[in-house]
Amino acid sequence: GQTRLVLAGLPPLAGQNMNARNDHDHLLSRVGLSLRLPAVEASEMSQILHSVWPLLDQEVEQVFLNKSTLKLRSEYRPSLRRLTKIMKRANKVMVKNRLAQPTAEIVEHAAQYIMNQEM
Repeated sequence: GQTRLVLAGLPPLAGQNMNARNDHDHLLSRVGLSLRLPAVEASEMSQILHSVWPLLDQEVEQVFLNKSTLKLRSEYRPSLRRLTKIMKRANKVMVKNRLAQPTAEIVEHAAQYIMNQEM
């Protein structure tokens, strides 16, 4: 068939597939490519935000970036996955309220909702 599946952002999956205790030979035999990409940079996340909302206020952009940063051990890393979740939630609120641009308050509430869902 012509169906393809891309599993992005799931580093533990590669290790689980190769674990001798798990029987994933069927899946492992169909993996065509395993590629580790560098972490996303804050500037790239800004580009994504501005591609969706070209007139995005700098304060709102900063709230998006701050709320989508994860603290892993002693370092902070931008999380593209969290950013897209917050963007999706903020967009739902904007559509419901007929707004053209997100506000800092909407982003704060969207981030709080997403973080409560992840726990």
